[in-house]
Amino acid sequence: MKCSVIFIQGHSRLRYQIPKALDKIGYLKEIHVEWFSSPGRIDSFLARLVRVFNTALGDRLLQRYEVFTDEVKIISYVRDTLFRPLYNTEFSNKSLYPWVNERISDKIGSSLTRDSVFHVFIRNVHPKLLRKASDKNVLIGDQIIAPAWFEISESLLQQKLWPGWEDSCGNKDLEIIDRVEKESWPLFDHITCASSFVKEKLLESGLDSSKVTVIPYPISQDLLIGSRARTLNKNRVFRVGFIGAVSLRKGAPYFLSLAKEMSDVCEFSMLGPVAISEIAQREFRGYVDLLGSVPGEKVVSYIDSIDAVYFPSTCEGCPSALIEAMARGVPVIASPNSGSIVTHGLDGYICDYRDIDSAKAFISNLMANETEYGMISQNAIDACEKCSVSNYSKAIKNVIDKSIDEKRGQLD
Repeated sequence: MKCSVIFIQGHSRLRYQIPKALDKIGYLKEIHVEWFSSPGRIDSFLARLVRVFNTALGDRLLQRYEVFTDEVKIISYVRDTLFRPLYNTEFSNKSLYPWVNERISDKIGSSLTRDSVFHVFIRNVHPKLLRKASDKNVLIGDQIIAPAWFEISESLLQQKLWPGWEDSCGNKDLEIIDRVEKESWPLFDHITCASSFVKEKLLESGLDSSKVTVIPYPISQDLLIGSRARTLNKNRVFRVGFIGAVSLRKGAPYFLSLAKEMSDVCEFSMLGPVAISEIAQREFRGYVDLLGSVPGEKVVSYIDSIDAVYFPSTCEGCPSALIEAMARGVPVIASPNSGSIVTHGLDGYICDYRDIDSAKAFISNLMANETEYGMISQNAIDACEKCSVSNYSKAIKNVIDKSIDEKRGQLD
């Protein structure tokens, strides 16, 4: 079987570093994505048009671009992305995943080739494409976040604990995703994920351990350029930050709880889209600066301006924002559910998202101990070296090559 990988992803996941890793080893044949703003494409023209009316959205669309080798074919689905609200669907208009993914899967399936490797984010493909492709193609799926059943259970718990903070309309989409995941898992030849936390939840879902491989996601090594161990800035107050959606899933109430406990000695801010209600936002006033979304290139500037990241998420996969923060030498305090690459006590700290006392103690220790702060900072930078595109290329090549050999044996 010839190794030509057809990669399917939604959004600009991980800023295209996974397909870059496949391109690096010469395996990438096609990348299918909702939007890709390379120069000269209609996607880029429309993104600039959108920017006239909505600067932030236009900027985000223009950032959906990466340079690949000439051999790689980029296939985008702008029409489906733009006009999805006009079609009758069983999904809410807020759902970006299920409906667009089904339409994209239908289009890929209509011109399906054989003897290819499909490498996909599991939530970005429909099971009917997998069923159609599974006969004589190798299927590799990446579980980018913990399974939907776990996400649903945490969502219901947080809504019960924090009534009025968010509406529950997203649970309908998660129920659809839960069904899609459970239909999809048996169809894959192998599944990858970026953290032991996600693998643990996949095994709880009934998957065989031999079918699941943990490979930390790659980040651009440009983040490590000029990065060095930090020292405490004693000329200003200690700054605790957060990168990601301000939401129940990502632990916004617990970040606020810590801010209330330490507002007399620290400054707290959250960078990312605000998904909580106006009523909930009022509780943050005076304790946390909600900065909203910024273009991707400004995220690093924000990371460089803070002294630590507190990330009490209830359900994740392995957030690239945390790896990026560590790459810049920023100590991270994260929950186990974050699926981070942090090794507790070595290059950061781990505590349950509900354990505000431990989070407070970790930050207090960093503030009081300049030596430990510098050590954690340097170790965090060192830890990110394993998250290079080159290392991911080697690991995913092993998974793909092994899966091809096993598939060839089945066909023979």
